[in-house]
Amino acid sequence: MTQNERRRALADSLQDVIDHPTRRAIDLKRDSETTRHDASRRRRLIVATLLVVAWGSLGWLWLARPDAVFNPSLGMPMGGAGTPEEGLRYGMYLQAARIREFQIEQGRLPATIVEAGEAAEGLTYVVAETGWTVRGMLNGLPMELTSRMSADSFLTASRVAGRP
Repeated sequence: MTQNERRRALADSLQDVIDHPTRRAIDLKRDSETTRHDASRRRRLIVATLLVVAWGSLGWLWLARPDAVFNPSLGMPMGGAGTPEEGLRYGMYLQAARIREFQIEQGRLPATIVEAGEAAEGLTYVVAETGWTVRGMLNGLPMELTSRMSADSFLTASRVAGRP
C-alpha cells in the first residue's frame, strides 16, 4: 500500500467516524417513521373493520327488525311467559295508554273502548264525571284501572298477597 492509499484509507475512516452519528440519526428517524406509519395503518385497519361490523349490524337490525329491539314489551316476559294476571294488567295498561293518547289528540274522552284504539278481549270501559275506568276479569275477580291511578304502578302491582 502506498503512502497516498494509506492517507485515502485514513481519510475515509475519519469521514466514517464523523458521519456515523449523522447516519445513525437518519437511520433512527427512518425507523421511527416506518414504525409510526405501520401503527397508523394498523389503526386505520382496525377502525375500518369496526365500522364495517357496526354498519353490518345496523343493516341487519334494520332488515331483520327483531322484536326484542323494535317491539319492546315494557318489561313483560317475552313469548307470553307471564301469568294470566300479568297479561290482563298489561292489556289494561295498553288500553289506558290508548285512552290517554286519544284524550290528548282529540281533547275529549273516547265514547267507547274501540274508539280509543284496538281493545283487548274482555276489557270494558266506563266514562264517569270524575274520569274513566277500564275493567277486566280474572278467574271471576274484577280488576280496575282508573284515570286517577298510576298506570306504571298498576302494571307492576300484584293482587296476590305475599308476591313481590
